[in-house]
Amino acid sequence: MTGLLFQDFVHWFDARMTRRKEDMPLNKKLVMFKAFIN
Repeated sequence: MTGLLFQDFVHWFDARMTRRKEDMPLNKKLVMFKAFIN
């Protein structure tokens, strides 16, 4: 589960660096990542 969240974050981060649009808003991704860290 945590591996999938991390993989999802890496995918989102890569997409953000290449300025591609993602389905999920930025704030929702950050909430998921904070939950992964904590």
